[in-house]
Amino acid sequence: MRIKIIYPTRTGADGKPIKTRSKHGRVLNLSVSYLAGLTPREHEVEIIDELFEDPEFDQPVDLVALTAMTMQAPRAYQLAAEYRRRGVKVVMGGFHASFMPEETMQYVNSVVIGEAELA
Repeated sequence: MRIKIIYPTRTGADGKPIKTRSKHGRVLNLSVSYLAGLTPREHEVEIIDELFEDPEFDQPVDLVALTAMTMQAPRAYQLAAEYRRRGVKVVMGGFHASFMPEETMQYVNSVVIGEAELA
């Protein structure tokens, strides 16, 4: 299975994703690293930190996993909508999904509540 784990950026007042202007100092979010490390080896995993790079929507993928804090939720929902429009299953976890699972479930196929490390 091809899995894409995305750490979304946040959106500005115009609803567009905010990107960094930094060309250096890229630090990957630990949540996505843990998720990739917990994924069984038979699966192909790609990590995208959207602050630094755009997801390629046309790239073949079987599952998209999103993790987001509340300030990132609007962008996570945008990403989920685009992937679901293309027939890709989307799961979301993180602080926002754990605190607002009913809201989150309106935008994704499955919600993960709590710490993934404990599963």
